[in-house]
Amino acid sequence: MPKLKNNFSCPDCGSTVKAWADLDAQVTFEISKSGKLVKRIIENVQQSDGRCGVECSKCSWAVYGEDMDDDSPFAKFVGEALGQQADIQFLTAKRV
Repeated sequence: MPKLKNNFSCPDCGSTVKAWADLDAQVTFEISKSGKLVKRIIENVQQSDGRCGVECSKCSWAVYGEDMDDDSPFAKFVGEALGQQADIQFLTAKRV
């Protein structure tokens, strides 16, 4: 196991760790008189099951919030990620 630069690095490879929280989104359209979908609105549908976790930015190390020990140095970050996702009401998406 590589030596950690700090308590917040990946325990497997020492890389940066990302905290995440899933969003449930609802995409709504109006149907125009010509039968086309228009006025797309993407809204955060506040999910309540608390899907969140942390994962390494380089390797496959990851821990889901529900599997995380209370004394984990990452526990506070998954809580913060959940709190911030709850503040999002509307989302935008770029067309590809």
